Amino acid sequence: MTTSKKYIVTILGQKYSLVSDEPEELIMRSAEIVNGLMAEITQRSSTVDSTKVAVLVSLKLARDYLAAQQVIQAHTQHYSHLVTVLDTALRTLSDSCQ
Repeated sequence: MTTSKKYIVTILGQKYSLVSDEPEELIMRSAEIVNGLMAEITQRSSTVDSTKVAVLVSLKLARDYLAAQQVIQAHTQHYSHLVTVLDTALRTLSDSCQ
């Protein structure tokens, strides 16, 4: 059974209290990524509206997530094909040894 812990993270100078059962390293690294992206977008854009910046960061993270899913799916299909090829080769080898 996992227990939830309270974490304090800082994003764009504001402290946020989170409760999660995820490992501290994951929470802190996630906060660092969000903070970095928000700082980058704030510097590059003319808006200072933190809600707009948060939406832009969310869209970037969603895009990155979907791109990673596509890569995983492509690799899964490739590995599945390799398993089929290896299975066929092993059956052929087994049949020829009998």
